[in-house]
Amino acid sequence: MCSPAGTSTRPTCTTDPGPWCTCPTPCAGAGSKTSTSSPCDEAVHAGAVMPRMGLTPDKVVAAAATLADRVGIHGLSLSPLAAELGVRVPSLYKHIGGLDDLRRRLAARGAVGLAAAVDTAAGSRHGRDALLAIGAAYRGYASANRGCYQAMACQPAAYERCAGAVDALLCRAALEHGIPASGAQRAAQAVRSALHGFVALEAVGGLGSAANDASFDVLMTLLERGLVPEPQPGTRELRLAALGLPER
Repeated sequence: MCSPAGTSTRPTCTTDPGPWCTCPTPCAGAGSKTSTSSPCDEAVHAGAVMPRMGLTPDKVVAAAATLADRVGIHGLSLSPLAAELGVRVPSLYKHIGGLDDLRRRLAARGAVGLAAAVDTAAGSRHGRDALLAIGAAYRGYASANRGCYQAMACQPAAYERCAGAVDALLCRAALEHGIPASGAQRAAQAVRSALHGFVALEAVGGLGSAANDASFDVLMTLLERGLVPEPQPGTRELRLAALGLPER
């Protein structure tokens, strides 16, 4: 048990408490192989923070992602994260390089996660079905992983990696709608921009109290209808002539 050491009022262990002891002064019996005494008095250890065993960079990032989902990427800080993990802030630096490094890791996590989500959703679907599935998966991932999505959107390099994967799937859908290869990439970027704008506004309540599901359905319908081939030269004139209408 713990007792006063000399004239000091700070308690110190007089027995061997084991490697987990956090007494303010060194344990007198620490390192003794023959001690069989009980651990330190509970009163000494009551306020001690017990570190989570087996902490790794991946576990720190996973905990940060969960926290960022609640507070947003701009509300994320190391102090509450350390509290969530049961460690002190300096302990986090054994696994990450600081807050900026943590945000970069969250951005990378978001890029991989979103790309995987839309790829799984697209699967073997084609045309309209593929477009609607990609849109729903994009929105679903951003909503369920708010922190990582926001982190990714703030990190151009991470977002570009993800955008490439998303655009490839959207390009395929555009081509299947009859968009020529020369315009498929622009069409894919336009669709992705619309999806990003919707989920970004939805995340901050920018769509008001409207029924967001219905609004998203309207958006996807408009995007799908907008994926039409560019008219060939002379097409308008031929249609007017067929209808017997003069050109203007």
